[in-house]
Formats: sequence, structure tokens, C-alpha cells
Amino acid sequence: MSNPVREIFRLIKRLAFGDSQLPQQFTVGMRDPQSEVTVWLHGLDKPYDVTSRHVMACVKPLTIGVVFEPEWNFPQNGKGQRLSLRFQERGGNGKLVGEILLEGPGVPAPSPGLLLFGVRGSRNYCLAKPRLWLHQLHLAYLRWRFNNNPEIKITPREAHAMIVFFICPRPVVLVSVVHEGAGNVFPMNLMGPVGEGRFAFSLNSTRHAAPIVGRAGRLAISNVPLAQATLARQLGKNHLKDSIDMTQLPFAARTSPTFGFPVPEFAVRVRELEIEFHERLGSHTFFIARLVDDEPMTAAPEFFYVHGIYQAWRIHNRIAAPA
Repeated sequence: MSNPVREIFRLIKRLAFGDSQLPQQFTVGMRDPQSEVTVWLHGLDKPYDVTSRHVMACVKPLTIGVVFEPEWNFPQNGKGQRLSLRFQERGGNGKLVGEILLEGPGVPAPSPGLLLFGVRGSRNYCLAKPRLWLHQLHLAYLRWRFNNNPEIKITPREAHAMIVFFICPRPVVLVSVVHEGAGNVFPMNLMGPVGEGRFAFSLNSTRHAAPIVGRAGRLAISNVPLAQATLARQLGKNHLKDSIDMTQLPFAARTSPTFGFPVPEFAVRVRELEIEFHERLGSHTFFIARLVDDEPMTAAPEFFYVHGIYQAWRIHNRIAAPA
């Protein structure tokens, strides 16, 4: 028998949020690199496409890395610059769907052209303001009531900027790492290329996955087909483990070509990386690695995350079917 109070609450939510009431992490299928959203750096002499040249380096404090080219003529001290990342649809009318305002000056990272920025604000154009405010209030309540990461207390400004960051679809990979007889396999999606054969990613500093990756100094990352998204999400519990029994993996495995790490046979693509730098920036440890091997395997839709607010925009604009 249904609870009348709960049913009334559900009705109010449906009336308030309409068809925009979706999970915060919404699973979609795409090919990597995604071709739906472009990210442009504004504030220099002209906009620059940084879709494949930016990465989230830390969640608290929220830190975003952007790869600059020397000819962009960015002042060394960054003074006077009001930089922002603008998220636009790639097709159609190139609609602006979100913006993250960067806080400078950028701090150089040990990778050519890579600067790390704080965040001074954001703007989200996926929903009308009244409905967006309702979502933000509801998400603030969820963070207070059901926070899965109580050790990371983000501000409303950071939370709103992270929603905009995930307007751009982000792939989810499985990390395989082995060191001195211990090993682990877990999902990751805070990552991206940073130019010149380098790749950057960040891992929660309070979980067990980050230390073993730092000690090993190398890892293999496997792009996940959409059909295996559920399995990849289930492996998220391994972030809390020092190591797992690598002979009892929940998938058929083969060895990566260079390091010999176990990777899924279902992988769409396997890349092997050697870590050149890692440092704890706050809630997350930031890694920069050199690409050692890149092995495309199959062509299939891959496991990506977008924020539910952006998915509502996709549905409204008929880019995606209703859930």
C-alpha cells in the first residue's frame, strides 16, 4: 500500500521539475572523443577551442587545468585576464549551454602549457532560471542529506560549476594497476589529454585507489562499451580497497601489451600510461602521465556521463529520447 504523504511529495516534484527530474549522473552512449559539445576559452585575443585541452584537477578546491599554446600570448602573471570556459552545442545553432568563470592567475603545472585555475563562478543555460533554482535547491538538500563523500564539503559555487563541467560528456574508463603483488581495477572519469602525448587525471585523495597508482607509477585505462556500464559502476566500490584478488575479476581479461596488466576483453580501447608527476591538491591527487601505448580495439558506443540537467536539455532539444 502506497504512502499518501510520499505520493503527494512525488506529485509536487513532478510539477516542480517536469521532465527535467533526472539522475545527477546520467549515462549516455557516445564515441570518444565526443562530438556533441565544444568548450571554448574566452578572454584572450579571440576564442580558442579547448574541448580536448582541459581537465578537472581537483574537486575541493575546484581546480580546472587548461592547456595553452605559446602563440596565445597569455601574460605570465595573468593579471587583467577574465578567462572563462564556454560550453556550446557543436551542431545546430551552436547554442551556449553553460559557462565556467576561471579565477586567475593560472598556476603552471609540470606539463607544457598546462595552467591550473580556480573557479569564480558559473552560468547554466540548460533550464529556465526558476526551474534551475529549484534544481539547485534540491541538489543542495541531497548533498546535505545523502552525501556519499562527507570528507569533501564543496561550496554552492563549486557545485554549480561542476554541473556545468559535466555538460560536456565525459567518458568513464576502467583503471588497471598492479604493484608488488597488489592490484586493483576501478572506474575513473576525471581525466583528459593535455597535449604532447600526455594525459592527466585526478583521484580522490581519501580513497585507497590514489596511493596504489602513485606507488605503481604506471597504469592501463580501458574505455568501456555502453553495454558494460553497469559492471563498471559496480566496480566503484574498489576505490575503497587497498587491493583486490586480480585472479577473480568479474569479467574476462587479457593482458595489456606493454605492462602486462589485466584489462577487460570487452574494452573498446586500451591505453597504457607512465606517471611523470603527482601531487595532492586538496580533496584529489592530480596525476600527469606519459602515453606509452594506445591500442584501439572495437568500434562501439562507449560509457559516458553527463549531468541530468544537461540531459534534460538534450531531451527538450530532441537530441535524446525521453528517459
